[in-house]
Amino acid sequence: GHIRGSLNVPYSQLFDQTNQGLKSNDELKKVFTDAGVNLSKPSIYSCQSGTTASALAFAAHILAQQSLSVYN
Repeated sequence: GHIRGSLNVPYSQLFDQTNQGLKSNDELKKVFTDAGVNLSKPSIYSCQSGTTASALAFAAHILAQQSLSVYN
């Protein structure tokens, strides 16, 4: 399905394959910005199980997003 007004940020884009960890904060910010996410506004991260949404919310939290929620 699709949630009206939603944006797609594949959680796989959060990870640096070379060091097997999260990308740098600058790279993470670019992932969100390129997808159209404004981290200064509230966001709801959603997926079927909550697992990938939690990874996205964690990355947004690292980038100091103040208002975020996770729903599965």
